[in-house]
Amino acid sequence: MNEENENVARAREATEAFTRGDIEAFLATLHPEVEIFSTPELPNPGTFVGREGWVEWTSAWFEAWEGFEVEIMEYEAVGRRHVVMPAVQRAKGAGSGVPVEMRAYYLGEYRDGLAVRFHLYATHDDALAAARAGEAEEDQAVP
Repeated sequence: MNEENENVARAREATEAFTRGDIEAFLATLHPEVEIFSTPELPNPGTFVGREGWVEWTSAWFEAWEGFEVEIMEYEAVGRRHVVMPAVQRAKGAGSGVPVEMRAYYLGEYRDGLAVRFHLYATHDDALAAARAGEAEEDQAVP
């Protein structure tokens, strides 16, 4: 299996663990110093570091929403290390019960079998541009 397919398999494994509620299995797919980022165009923006950072970042979501779920629409390999994942996020307001649905675009970057970056973007173009920039940075760093 080539690197692109391996990264898609890793991304699928991670999202399946999250979907079934196995947070420990999901966290095991992240590098201990993973960079978590959510763009300012989305709720709960910011940059967080490490598995603990992911827990901190998502705790606000889990407190605000009931039945939070993510449906990945596709796994798109970009270069040797990146996977862009268009998704639909659904939940109900914790107090109101009002259903909410939002499109988002996840970006994972993988090295040595673990996600070193896990980003969330408001548009496919932004996620794809970040993936391509990450690939170009690596290409420039390799002599």
